[in-house]
Amino acid sequence: MSKDLNTIPNSRIIEKIHVKDHIQIKKGKLPKIISFFRFIFRNFGNIFSNFLAKKANDIFLTPFDKPPHKDLQNVFKNAVEKDILVHNLKIKTYTWGTSDKTILLVHGWESRSCYMVSFVQPLLDQGYKVIAFDGPAHGLSDGKMTNMVDFGKVTRHIIENDSSIEGIIAHSFGGPSTIYTLAHMNSSIKKMVIIASPNDISAVIHRFCTFFHIPEKMEKRMIVHLEKMLKHPIQESYMNFNIPKTGLDTILLVHDELDDIVPFQDAIDVFEANPNTSLVLTKGLGHSKIKYNPKVIAKIIHFFE
Repeated sequence: MSKDLNTIPNSRIIEKIHVKDHIQIKKGKLPKIISFFRFIFRNFGNIFSNFLAKKANDIFLTPFDKPPHKDLQNVFKNAVEKDILVHNLKIKTYTWGTSDKTILLVHGWESRSCYMVSFVQPLLDQGYKVIAFDGPAHGLSDGKMTNMVDFGKVTRHIIENDSSIEGIIAHSFGGPSTIYTLAHMNSSIKKMVIIASPNDISAVIHRFCTFFHIPEKMEKRMIVHLEKMLKHPIQESYMNFNIPKTGLDTILLVHDELDDIVPFQDAIDVFEANPNTSLVLTKGLGHSKIKYNPKVIAKIIHFFE
């Protein structure tokens, strides 16, 4: 797939948004627990590959808690909070508005619903109802570990219980989880925005393994265990594998060229493989701040008009 932006069809690029002050990547001291597991995996991963692969998967599937940002809390004053039960887990949901047309917000890994609220008021202003939720093992919802399939079960439950949902905005991990979910259900949803999301799940696993100094033999065992748990090959988690099965008419991809969490190439791969996608490129907003940029928000809102 192409890495040269000049080869991308301009007819499907909605806008290129550059910010003057580019993101600054801060590198702090690693927690001792991470250094400990790096030592264990690096030195014993080839010897006890099967046992340690299971431990590594536990870490991979356990999100660290991200506390809510105080500046993002005011919007919840006007939300209707509700706890729903999905596969024996209590899931916290939030609803704004009472319109008969609804947009569902799906947050990413180690995040929570409050980090998607930049879209709430603009959507309300356009006459939409908005629903958000804290995914399993995230925010105020139950659970300690989760994966894209179990996370998607919540998305499916909400969609099946609210026929007014017309579109979805998903960030990062929420993208492939939602695409996988839509590919495995009957849905009338025709529009979706995918922000800074990974396509190649194998690459996500590899980046995790690189970070934790996990040897190749142990990484292969991790994938075996993950596939057994998910009940499908890892490749069937790729967005490019599932998008054709979703029934979506049009998808808006939004990604930053300098994203240091999910490589920009993932968006290019999805864009080139799926003619029903369009693309908003940014440069300097990174992986998270991209959700709060006024120009990005305006393009997303316009997409649903």
